[in-house]
Amino acid sequence: MGRSTMQIQYVYDADGRRTGVIIPIDLWERTAGQLEPRRRCRFDDFYGIYRDHIQDPDAVASDLRDEWDRE
Repeated sequence: MGRSTMQIQYVYDADGRRTGVIIPIDLWERTAGQLEPRRRCRFDDFYGIYRDHIQDPDAVASDLRDEWDRE
């Protein structure tokens, strides 16, 4: 793959803030090829991590339900 002559371009909003970027596809492909593959999150890795911090899980669950009840 040859090196692209296109440079990285930035997208700005009306106030002059950078809001996006346009990069050459060959740079994108080289960068994406170096990323580690994502592994799926395993529920077992996180099960029970808060068991020592939440004394009354039923009360916490009830409070969360009440938060969404609108009258």
